[in-house]
Amino acid sequence: MNILDIAFVRAEADYKLDDVFNARKIVPNLACDPAEAIVMHKFLLALCLAAVRPQTNADLAALTNASLAAQVSDYLQRNRALFDLDGDKPFLQYPAARAAKLCPVAGLIPGMASGNRGVVRTTELMPNPTPADRVRALLFAVILPFAGKKTDATVWLMPGQKEKKKAFLAPALGMGGVVHSFVLGETLLDTLRLNLVSEEDLKGTEFTSGLGKPAWERMPLECDTAAEELKTSYIGRLVPMLRFVLMEGEQLHITYGVQPESTIAEPTASVTTNAKGDRRMARMLSGAHWSAIASAYGYGLKEGETAVCRQLAWCLPRARTDKAFAGCWIAGVRTSYNSGEQYFGSGDEMFAWRFAADGSEDALREKFAFMRKLSSAVYASLSQLRQVIEAPKLDSRIAIQSTPAKTFVSSRHDALMSELTDDFGELLAVTGAETIKTFEMAMAQKARLGIHRLVEMAGTKCRMMVGRIEFNPHLLFVDSKGE
Repeated sequence: MNILDIAFVRAEADYKLDDVFNARKIVPNLACDPAEAIVMHKFLLALCLAAVRPQTNADLAALTNASLAAQVSDYLQRNRALFDLDGDKPFLQYPAARAAKLCPVAGLIPGMASGNRGVVRTTELMPNPTPADRVRALLFAVILPFAGKKTDATVWLMPGQKEKKKAFLAPALGMGGVVHSFVLGETLLDTLRLNLVSEEDLKGTEFTSGLGKPAWERMPLECDTAAEELKTSYIGRLVPMLRFVLMEGEQLHITYGVQPESTIAEPTASVTTNAKGDRRMARMLSGAHWSAIASAYGYGLKEGETAVCRQLAWCLPRARTDKAFAGCWIAGVRTSYNSGEQYFGSGDEMFAWRFAADGSEDALREKFAFMRKLSSAVYASLSQLRQVIEAPKLDSRIAIQSTPAKTFVSSRHDALMSELTDDFGELLAVTGAETIKTFEMAMAQKARLGIHRLVEMAGTKCRMMVGRIEFNPHLLFVDSKGE
């Protein structure tokens, strides 16, 4: 079986690679969950770069959808044997990994139930993995694996190694989740073309091996020359071979693979540097998506900090003048980490957001500062609402009597902030001081109205305490001096 014959790319339907790289077909942007979209973007970009290998920015400027599709299609056909899932040299797999313990396909795909984990929704079940599921699980294993005991740390592929392998985190995931940013095109092929980088972009960066070669052309072992080149190449960061696996039916043998260089930051993540030179990647934040957006686009809220997402720094200036440019897309996967095990906790989630930004928006620091104030005001109001609901001698006729206050308030908070985040996308494009203030006031009034409706739902006692619960929108526009 060959991955070229499997429809594993999920957009409005399931597509084969031949469909994606066919200029006569229009394949829309990905329509899968954010974690899968991050993995798929990285794999498809690595495939494009392996086929095209742009040397200069002029090469990228000359590239069209038709020429990109033709070059990738030709590359796939010439190297079809490299993409076989079976045989002596299976795609991104190692027959020697058969000595490692087995993990079910579902155990490698975030959000899927496996082992003794409880099932909350039927969508978390994967009773009979399809060939497409197996390909996705393979890509998750080498690009975005969760840390934990599913990975066998005792099996080495390099001869002469006996000590136990050291566990490490996926750079694209980190310990608690990372926010990733990409340029967005009108179609999937547009998006891939607009996110390509050249050897010229990589000069002077930590990617000392330049674009490099994809692992399927030169499979690395844990610490050999191929692994060292993979660590310091851009394609090697897109498909870093973090796990060595071998598929066997509906399961995979899995052990630790190439340990990435900790000094090389994820290019699709925003890296913030403070005055001391300390660096940190933008994390996925629960309940404060706008804050993740602020970090992802390099508009830090703390004085003395600068932040850069290199993927946007390289690609956004070129994309602005392209007819197929449709804005930006960011995605995050927030996880919990405890005792070496990485998993989805009760407050964890995935997040994706698309909006029409081109990097030329003005008053961004002020807009993000306003959103921080608004978010804090909403949180404070709903915290007060929860306290009033939980107070003794509450009105027995309360509309939410059967719902725990924490659950009621938390769900309403998430829904309200989701609406405000959508509005925030429009705010970013608004220009002119007075127009910006009018738009921000409308957002504040909308937030207060949403809270007022919750107070009305919560019963007589909450309505009596409305002055204590609701915030005053006008106070959001008073500076620290009260002016």
